[in-house]
Amino acid sequence: MIDVIETCENSKGICAVSPSKDVCVLAAPDKTLGAVRVVHYDKGSKLQLIDAHQTAVAAMTLNNDGSILATSSSKVRSHR
Repeated sequence: MIDVIETCENSKGICAVSPSKDVCVLAAPDKTLGAVRVVHYDKGSKLQLIDAHQTAVAAMTLNNDGSILATSSSKVRSHR
């Protein structure tokens, strides 16, 4: 086991991993509702916490090199 990350309730196992062979970035919901924990393992386990949403994180993805994170929340908004 390389690491253990505590998250909020995450029954769907929501997380994102950069697909690049050159960098290793992992994003997962944090223990705080709506926050995302990003760990840069290629940079000595550098940790970043992002206050992303006011409700639970529903989905997330990272781009190839782990420099861009996209998230969505469980609250759906409709704009007209």
